[in-house]
Amino acid sequence: DTDIVLWDLVADIGIARLRGHVDQVTALVFWDSFVDSREGGTAVAPRLISASKDRFVRIWSIEHQLCLQIIAEHKVEVWSLALNAAQTRLVTGSSDKFLRFWTLLPDGDGSEENPVATVYGAVPRSEGQGGVLSLQFGRPKSLDFDVLICQGSGKTLELFRCFDQADVKKRLKRRQKRVLLKKK
Repeated sequence: DTDIVLWDLVADIGIARLRGHVDQVTALVFWDSFVDSREGGTAVAPRLISASKDRFVRIWSIEHQLCLQIIAEHKVEVWSLALNAAQTRLVTGSSDKFLRFWTLLPDGDGSEENPVATVYGAVPRSEGQGGVLSLQFGRPKSLDFDVLICQGSGKTLELFRCFDQADVKKRLKRRQKRVLLKKK
């Protein structure tokens, strides 16, 4: 089905029908974005992110029942979505060999000047792993960093270490230092 129906499980009725995808919906994830409220403080703006075989990822406002932004970066079917624990990054997986990352901006309204999601980058996957079936962020108890787990249609699980901004700066500084030492 191409529609997304939100149900009230107690009353057993559909409370919203979100229309926009033109092919089967393959993944959904809820995003509790915190936006600045008019009263000064923050309020939860519940949103839904959907992926489909139509190659699009859509970000929906549940409150207003409308699509805020369409992400059209994929050239093939999008099969999986995941949000990090802080709900600031979205990763999408499709049938190609890349995982695509997005920065989520809770105060965005979906316009070109004020988007809800912006491209963060893409990570290539190993050849022969097939399309992405499932994505999940996690933090193993024995590690002090997050990992992204990717299950492909091949026979392996891929684990990607997620660096925070401070780690990235340290690694870049170390890399630049090595380059300077090699030049000497």
